[in-house]
Amino acid sequence: MGRNRNGKTKPTVRRGGLDPASEDSYWRDNYARRPYVPAGAAYDTLQPAYRFGWEARGRYGELNWEAAEPQLRRDWDDDHGDSSLDWEQARGAARDAWDRIGPDVDYSRENR
Repeated sequence: MGRNRNGKTKPTVRRGGLDPASEDSYWRDNYARRPYVPAGAAYDTLQPAYRFGWEARGRYGELNWEAAEPQLRRDWDDDHGDSSLDWEQARGAARDAWDRIGPDVDYSRENR
């Protein structure tokens, strides 16, 4: 994983797209320090929301968060897998993962 000019780690991009395993590892190591995470929350509770956020960039990456969020909420409400989180509980993690990826990463093949 590289670092940007602010010293933060950047997403790992392998040939053909984003590396989901690296993203999962990054969030597993860093989730507990995020302001939206309840004290003592297990990573496995939030993991689906992180994955949703980084995958959503592949579907809606041409939009900014504010433009995409209404559709993201509908997508989450329609299918959030085994997650027990509602959109308001998942939103912070999804947004964090969305923002971390940024619009300049080509990972669309990962999400198809």
